[in-house]
Amino acid sequence: MRMARFCAPERLAHLVQSFSVVETEAEATRLLVPVPGIAVAVRYAGAARLHAQGTWRALPDVAVSGLQDRARTIRTAAGGGLVVAQLHPAAAAAFLGTAPAALAGRTLALQGVLPVALTAALADAIAARSDDAGRIAAFETFLLAHSRADRIDPLLHAAVGSITRSGGVLRIAELAAQLALSEDALEKRFTRVFGMGPKRLARLVRLRSTLRAYRPGAQLTQLAHAGGFFDQSHFNREVRRVTGVAPSQLLRAGVHC
Repeated sequence: MRMARFCAPERLAHLVQSFSVVETEAEATRLLVPVPGIAVAVRYAGAARLHAQGTWRALPDVAVSGLQDRARTIRTAAGGGLVVAQLHPAAAAAFLGTAPAALAGRTLALQGVLPVALTAALADAIAARSDDAGRIAAFETFLLAHSRADRIDPLLHAAVGSITRSGGVLRIAELAAQLALSEDALEKRFTRVFGMGPKRLARLVRLRSTLRAYRPGAQLTQLAHAGGFFDQSHFNREVRRVTGVAPSQLLRAGVHC
């Protein structure tokens, strides 16, 4: 499996966290660790299935996935190709026209959120390109043409940015003070828009940041402390809560993304 990650250009930094291209020569099964963003995915080759609630179901070729708090398993057929835009959760409404709370925990065909003609146009624009750079450029152009910046909540955009830059260890009381809000007001605003509170989002950011920092041979105790966990036991519990497996199994198997 080939996975390439690309930073968003400056003109899209308010909307997109990153782009990724995933291609598989052989059938591959991997665990999707939650990402603190809204994923819009366009499949230009092959097919994939998602395991949820004990069954496998086919994934739409053009899909949107809301904020998740549990890992999911995906199986991609041989010869698969996919380009993904990870939208900033506070800016996703600029493109999708709906609050992230409506998508929380769900993966839907994009045509269930956007007009069918618009979804088809995005798929066609990406299918017409033949390499990573071209597909991402087509995605960028489409997002710029069909997004409205006035739908972005600047306060929540700033709040998520602060949480992300801290690696998820920023105290919520400190964040509320930065934004001149009470913790209760911040909690309600997050829950209304995202479908989860700031502490829950910060936990996802912290876990994701810690897992990405892992390098083969690293000591899990040191990894846990560097990621802001109290100790390795705390880290172990959080990994098991989100993924269902132990950190040693998850990290050394190399089958998560």
